[in-house]
This record gives sequence, structure tokens and C-alpha cells, in this order.
Amino acid sequence: MNIFITGIAGFIGSSLAIRLKEKKYKVFGIDNFFSGSEKNIPKNVKWKKMDIRNEEDFKKIPKNFEIIIHTAAQPSAAKSFLMPLYDQETNVNGTYNVYKFAKNCHAKLMINLSSMAVYGSPKKTRIINENYEPRPVSLYGNSKLCAERMLEILSEYDKIPVINLRLFNVYGPGQNINELDQGMVSIYLHYLLYKKQILVKGTLDRIRDFIYIDDVVDAIVLIINSNLYKSNTFNISSKSTTSVKNLIKLLELIVQKKKKIIFGKATSGDIFGFGGNNDKFKKMYKWKTRFDLRKGLKIMSNYYQI
Repeated sequence: MNIFITGIAGFIGSSLAIRLKEKKYKVFGIDNFFSGSEKNIPKNVKWKKMDIRNEEDFKKIPKNFEIIIHTAAQPSAAKSFLMPLYDQETNVNGTYNVYKFAKNCHAKLMINLSSMAVYGSPKKTRIINENYEPRPVSLYGNSKLCAERMLEILSEYDKIPVINLRLFNVYGPGQNINELDQGMVSIYLHYLLYKKQILVKGTLDRIRDFIYIDDVVDAIVLIINSNLYKSNTFNISSKSTTSVKNLIKLLELIVQKKKKIIFGKATSGDIFGFGGNNDKFKKMYKWKTRFDLRKGLKIMSNYYQI
């Protein structure tokens, strides 16, 4: 089976490419290296440097792919306020170009990686399911929701299955630990390993639902192997929440370092937080998470301390 991955040089895209090659799938990817790095791409994977915003570039790629996995994005809520046009062009216009390519390939399925940011900021702390009405509070969340809804309409019109995966806070080895505008675990791990103090933008009682990268990759591989190619939207989450305070304490314990915490202004579009109910995906694809937070953090911290 031929599989096409956008954002193959990114954290999730490269992790997925590694696993798919191990399973002997034929993989081809693209990336513009806005947030990804060429060093992340597996050596035995074919790829091309290109930008999903450029529709003409897709005409230069063979159209023999059965599965299209769309991981490329402007991934930061904070940055979406600084570069709103790029956010819109990448996450909405770029997604349309990827869908059009899937259509031209007569693909069996397109998997679109969306975000929990589409839900916005629920007034009450809770674990929410896919029926919760999305109300994004960041331009990033809004662009991801626009992309989802566009794909739902196009999928119905063209009869091409599209599965939207609303990822919660993904973390793990391979994440860009030097990117301080996206990825809560990687941000605080960066401060613990490389800085004299830990900068917390906002309050310590904010919560997040953290999901380990291998569990996310497991979910995508299960979809591919299932042949259950029907349009749908799923939460990919751990179904549990952890406060910023407890996350930092756990990281300090694991890396055996303790540093002073200083506070800064909350970033634009930041939320108090909530968790994701993953029952729908678990039932449909028989998925089970393999990594609790402590186990995942140990593996990740060891990766960056070698």
C-alpha cells in the first residue's frame, strides 16, 4: 500500500513514517520545513520539499497513493495570533489542496490530524466527547475547525472518506524541545534541562490531557490496517488530566532537577483546560493506550539527556 504523508519532517509525521516503514508500507512525504527538520525524516523514505499552500506543486507528484495522512500545519495557538494569514493559508487553504490531491489520487481514505483546540475553553472542567459544540478561542483552533468542516462537506460530496483526529497534547521523543511556543511537556523539559528557571505563562492549576506519541501512531496504524474507511471525527486522548503544577513536579522527579518557577503573562488563546473522552475511537478501532504519563515522560527525558 502506498501512503502519502504531509509534514513528514515534523514530530508526528516523522514518527508515523518510521512506524509505517517498519511495517513495510511504501511511504512518500512532503514538508516545507517551517517547523520540521530534514534530520527527522527516515533515511529510507522518499520525500520532496514543498509547501501545501502551493497547489501547483501537487501536480509534480505521482498520483498513486491509497492513503493520504495530513499532519502538516501551523501548529501553535500562540503563533496563530502573530501570523494569522499564514495560519489560515496553511491550515485551511493548504488542507484543501491536500484533499484535492487525495481526490486526484482516487485515494481510499484521507486522515486529517486536527486538534483539541477546536473545542475552545469549556466553562467547567470536564472530560468532553466529540458531541461537545466546538467554540475555538484561538485563530489556530478556528482554522483547524474550518478545515474539519470543509473536509466533511467535500467528503460527502465526492464520496471520499475523511477521518478527522482531534489530537490532545501529544508529547514524546522527537518533539522539538527548543520550540517554546508549542508543546507544554517539551517546553517545561527544555527549561529544566537548559535554563536556570522555569517560566510558566499562566497559572499552575491549568490542566491538560497528555497523549504519548506512540499511542497516537498506534491509532493511525489501526485505522489503516482496519479497512474501516468511513468518514468520522474522533478524540485521540488519554481520558485523564494533569495540572501544570503536577506536570512540573513529575518532570523534576524524573530528571532529578528542581528549579525556581517564575510567572509570565498567559499566551493569547490559552485556556484553563479539559480532557478528552476517547471511548468512541476505542470502541470503533479496539485501541488501547500503552503509555501513562510517568512512563512516557521517562522515555522522553532519557531521549534528551543521552
